[in-house]
Parts: sequence; C-alpha cells; structure tokens
Amino acid sequence: MAEQKYLPLIYAIKKAGKFVIAKADSDGRYVFPTTPRCLPLPKLQKFFDVLGAKESFRRACYTLLAILISQHRIKQIAEHIKLVDKVIIESPQAQVNLSYSLLYWGFELPSKIHVIPNPVASDIISANVPSKEKQIVAVARWEAVDQKIPSQ
Repeated sequence: MAEQKYLPLIYAIKKAGKFVIAKADSDGRYVFPTTPRCLPLPKLQKFFDVLGAKESFRRACYTLLAILISQHRIKQIAEHIKLVDKVIIESPQAQVNLSYSLLYWGFELPSKIHVIPNPVASDIISANVPSKEKQIVAVARWEAVDQKIPSQ
C-alpha cells in the first residue's frame, strides 16, 4: 500500500465506477508511533556500534528518524485509503496498528479498515496442487522492500 505509482490506476478504476478494495499485506506497522518496518535497522545498528553510542542515544535517534519518515509516509498511506472503498488487513492487531497510526497523525479512517484473515491453513501450504490453467488473479508490488524486512 502507498506506492504512488499505483494511484493513476486506482483513479482510473474509481472513475469507471468500480468498487476498490486494497489488500494491506502487513502487520499494520507502517509508521510511528508503531515500530515502522521501513527503517533500516540493521544499518543503523552497525552505525551506532561503530560510534559506540549508548542505548538512550540509539533510541532517541531511532525515534526521531521514525517520526521524520512517518510524516511523509502517512500522507501517502492516507491518500490511498481515502481513495479506495475499503482496506482489508490480516489480523485484528494489524487493524489496530494501522488505525492507531492514522489517528495519531490526524487521519480518521478506521471505518475503512476491515479484518479478513488470510485463508491459507498450514496444512494447505505443503499440499500437492494439481496443474491448472494459468491466470492472473492479483497484481502486487514485488519490489516492496518494507515487506521483505524481517521482524525486529
């Protein structure tokens, strides 16, 4: 969510009178005050290690960086959420994280965010799938770095 390059597509779909649902494949931790996943924590840790920085200084710098990044990113996220009809997210905690962050920054959009758990059970993941006709069923942003960063 919040990739600016997708906005023209969303505008075109909405202009055609279609109902748009955005899938937030996330734990909802996009921006401060939740712990944003977009911060380069391993690089920051190495930098602080080289400096020999104290833990209190590390936390202050991390918080400041999170706030600075969040001010820009939350506007992009809110713009997407305002534009679509609904946003679905995987868990109640993810919904709380995203809604809380939006409210913290002054965007009252929680009524658009709904929980739909991922429908894949663990036993299905290892099951054999019969061959089938190839179809495109979704479009995603595979290059999204923040979705590929492991939990901190």
